[in-house]
Amino acid sequence: MLLLLDDLRASAMDANDWLLLLDPYNASPAKARYKNKGEVAPRLIVITATIEPVEFFYYARQKGNVDEALDQFIRRLASVVKVYRADDINRYLVQHIGKIEPYEWHQCSIPTAPHTPGMYGNAYHQNVGSRELTYGPETSAEHDAEGAVAELLGGLAVRSPDVPLALMGGAA
Repeated sequence: MLLLLDDLRASAMDANDWLLLLDPYNASPAKARYKNKGEVAPRLIVITATIEPVEFFYYARQKGNVDEALDQFIRRLASVVKVYRADDINRYLVQHIGKIEPYEWHQCSIPTAPHTPGMYGNAYHQNVGSRELTYGPETSAEHDAEGAVAELLGGLAVRSPDVPLALMGGAA
């Protein structure tokens, strides 16, 4: 099952619902607008948003009055893709998330650049709220669209070896 959440806002669900939805090991009931759905265990969840994941989940924690560490949300992500334009060409920075050396995240609404070394370490310049995080990008690589899709499918294939995935052109 694929779940696509396009142009999502952090306030779309309570913090507990985010943690349940993003839990990679357990299925959980999914809230819906009119009637809750049965248990959901998507193989792949794609979330598009206009803000960084740490900022997204910082705001998500506010809804539902949950005091979970931001790491509880970030560690549930496999990859983050930042889309930006360089020389009138769309570029894709693919970052794979894992446990890293602790770093400080400083909340601010304006990133200093489309992408910076380290996912969040220096990306925010106002110290409105500071949090120490231990999950973030272990690796990152810049791609065109085809390369980004290939890298993401490769990561999905590793995490889901029971599902055959094939790229166009016959490569897997």
